[in-house]
Amino acid sequence: MKQERALLIIQEILPSYRVPVFDRLAQEFKGRVTLLAGNSNSEFGSESGQNLSFKLIDASWVKLLGMFKYDFQVKKLWSQHDIVLHVADFKFLSLWLLLFKGCFTDKKLYLHGQGGYKKSGFLTRLVYFVAVFLCEGYICYTNYSKDALMNKLPKFLHRKISVCNNTLDIEPVGNVPERDERNSIFYIGRLRAGCEIEILLEAAIGASVKVEVIGAGCSNYLESLKNKYSAVATFHGAVFDEKKQKSIARNCMAGAYGGDAGLSVVHYMALGLPVIVHSDIDKHMGPEPSYVVDGVNGLNFTRNDVNSLTEKLKILVNDKGFCYRLAVESLDTFRSLGTPSMGERLAKILGSGE
Repeated sequence: MKQERALLIIQEILPSYRVPVFDRLAQEFKGRVTLLAGNSNSEFGSESGQNLSFKLIDASWVKLLGMFKYDFQVKKLWSQHDIVLHVADFKFLSLWLLLFKGCFTDKKLYLHGQGGYKKSGFLTRLVYFVAVFLCEGYICYTNYSKDALMNKLPKFLHRKISVCNNTLDIEPVGNVPERDERNSIFYIGRLRAGCEIEILLEAAIGASVKVEVIGAGCSNYLESLKNKYSAVATFHGAVFDEKKQKSIARNCMAGAYGGDAGLSVVHYMALGLPVIVHSDIDKHMGPEPSYVVDGVNGLNFTRNDVNSLTEKLKILVNDKGFCYRLAVESLDTFRSLGTPSMGERLAKILGSGE
């Protein structure tokens, strides 16, 4: 007989795109799921505690010793749950506290993160060695993350490393329509440092295409973009409604990111769009651009090179058949990443009952 277990999830904030994942986990754990997270903001969407199938507890993260984040509810919540899924951010004092407390109990602590694929060196290896040695398991966002983490660790710890594809639990488009008359490019994401929206907009000018921009950012920055690029781009602001996103993307032939991308890559794939990102994976915000295979489901350009991105856009403008084939593969990639769903994969790794 399976024994019902209680799961505690700890992460900094609750973005709207994570709610379906945690709802699915709550189903697998028979409703015995608690999330400790701070409030999100307008850039990620906001979620209240209403209509959620898991218990949401607002976190008040405070800084200790000038760098470590902690919430004083952690200790009590730890005692009430059997399994903990903690964001693998080593700036959280709660992570270290629970790692060492776990040595003296039968509770299971799993870490969920990028696997340190951007970092190397002795200190990085030491931190990951200690964390993985003490935890029950480390769940990586992508296979690329997994490979990077395994390269940092001795072989006897490799058995603790698993992968749950970091994707979005959204309904993809049904199919990829022909796009002969569609010469617009789709952008979705926060307008922040590193997004390099200007590189995309300049490349669009060079390729004589329009850009549909979804995303929020600093009002002054957004206003300056509108003033400079209104002839080439339409700025829709923050749009969280999936139907409206699909309606805007329907006029586009590809999704592109001028700078360092993350989950936007997955969103493009769900919309049946070929993905254009720069080729320096270790510089991206997240490991998700590793899902893009150049010439198969998208195209890579040289980082920070407007001319390189311009040439990639021109390839799709001038070869609609190639663009269509990339789009079909992109949509297939999304379906593969989400089957089974992220929530189901996590539940299997964590063990919702035994």
